[in-house]
Amino acid sequence: MTAYVYTSGGFPSSPVSGDTLAINSAQYQWDGTTWVANTAPAGPTGATGAAGGAGTDGTDGTNGTDGTNGTNSTVAGPTGAAGPTGAAGTPALVLISQASAPTSPAQGQQWFDTSQGVLYEYLSDGTDNAWLDKGAANSTTSTAVAGATIARILMYT
Repeated sequence: MTAYVYTSGGFPSSPVSGDTLAINSAQYQWDGTTWVANTAPAGPTGATGAAGGAGTDGTDGTNGTDGTNGTNSTVAGPTGAAGPTGAAGTPALVLISQASAPTSPAQGQQWFDTSQGVLYEYLSDGTDNAWLDKGAANSTTSTAVAGATIARILMYT
């Protein structure tokens, strides 16, 4: 095994496995094919050094947004989805005062016939609809307006 020092003349011409070559402060070893960097083995672990001094304090951070203080939030949340449509309410009492029957009445609508002085209500027996005389409320029959197609007699109690 030979130790070589690199010179301007070039690399050794016939190294054998285990030969070493020094170029400046680096060392290489011939492995039989190429020069491989030769690293020195690590020495034993040294003793633990003394603890360093305390570091300097960091700078203050920026203030966050409002609204993160429990239930005292001042930041509005997202708008929720629309809820379902509620049930229809009770229709308002509609009273029409004129000489002829209304042409498109709603169930329960009332009409005061100004030509006869009679109060009627638009009702249904489940099959037919008609204007029925409210003045006959305590009798066993009610009179329907002429031309009504109601087949059964509705009773008021």
